[in-house]
Amino acid sequence: MDQRRGGQPRSSIPAKRSAADAQEEAWVANEDRFVLKQAKKKAIIRARAGRADPIDLLAVTLRALDATRDGYDSDDDDGELPAVDPEGVFEGLDDMQLDELDKGIDTYLTLEHSRSNRDFWTVRFCCPLPFYLHTS
Repeated sequence: MDQRRGGQPRSSIPAKRSAADAQEEAWVANEDRFVLKQAKKKAIIRARAGRADPIDLLAVTLRALDATRDGYDSDDDDGELPAVDPEGVFEGLDDMQLDELDKGIDTYLTLEHSRSNRDFWTVRFCCPLPFYLHTS
């Protein structure tokens, strides 16, 4: 057993805590990846069914731009997905829909680990909305 000066044994508690913290951090990261993948799959399913929310349309657009397909299944066919102008998604939304879309973007920003995908959500959509997009 390791001993400190003066003959007292060193505590292994900090080492155990570090290992537990690392294990918990890895578990949370894996859970976040799973939740992100599920969110992307749901967006694709709703888009294919013609019932996509604005956040789904943005997620589907990102899928088309994401060369790594981070969080997407490689066997999904892009041909069945709607092509939309990301900025057009904001047009005609009321304040409640804009708030919901903003929360969805925040969720993707929280879950995304890919720098290019985070840039997509940040650069394109976290800027103040142009005045003409507000309907009220």
